[in-house]
Amino acid sequence: MATPTFPTVGTYMVMDSYQEETNPGVTEFETERGPSLMRVSEHRPIQSVQVSVEFHSLQASEAFRNWYWNAVKRVGRFLWLDPRLQGATRLVWFKGGSMGTEVPLNSEFTYFRRTFTLEYVR
Repeated sequence: MATPTFPTVGTYMVMDSYQEETNPGVTEFETERGPSLMRVSEHRPIQSVQVSVEFHSLQASEAFRNWYWNAVKRVGRFLWLDPRLQGATRLVWFKGGSMGTEVPLNSEFTYFRRTFTLEYVR
């Protein structure tokens, strides 16, 4: 089965909400005296990326929902075009299987913004 790809038709990434966080994969041990000791506990830590996308139509929003439920099946991995790497794709998944929250941006419910967190292995 082919790996699903993040939908781009009718979807626009909002760069002012783009945030990255790295789990350093370090375990810290308290000592009786002096600074804590640390050691690397994960050699391939998880990178988290918070993303907001805008849908400029109800159809685009519904297409995203259908893709999430039917192609990714909430917990699957998919290919995502990382805007920071100018065209490189990453194999990512939704953090906790959550497609985040969607907020209507107008009273006609034709323009939406959805914010969610993606994760991948560094």
